[in-house]
Amino acid sequence: MDEAAIEATHELRQRIRGRACGALSPLDRGELEESLQAWLEGRGIEQAWELAGTFADEGLTLADLETFAGKVPPAILDDALAFVGSMQTRARTARRATVGSTLAPARPGARVARSVTGRFKSATPA
Repeated sequence: MDEAAIEATHELRQRIRGRACGALSPLDRGELEESLQAWLEGRGIEQAWELAGTFADEGLTLADLETFAGKVPPAILDDALAFVGSMQTRARTARRATVGSTLAPARPGARVARSVTGRFKSATPA
């Protein structure tokens, strides 16, 4: 990737990062995913169906994709979008792992212990 494509990729990821995820209703999210997939397929993007879901989850819009496509050479658009999609999937997985790893006791004063299987459970009787 040339310098302009790298900068465009960085800008797109920053724009996604600044968005509130999950703000769309399921119907609106589904419609957004369909429009993103049609846009991606129209440009010959190989993983259009997969990227459309990832981008819809992150609140990416058609305007965002148009802006990005205007800054990235057409020959590498597929790879650049696959890279952004991969990075967003990794970031979402890391967010979920971080949220899932914060363990609070079930009730005030309860202790939490690791069981033999590695799962957490309350160590105080109910």
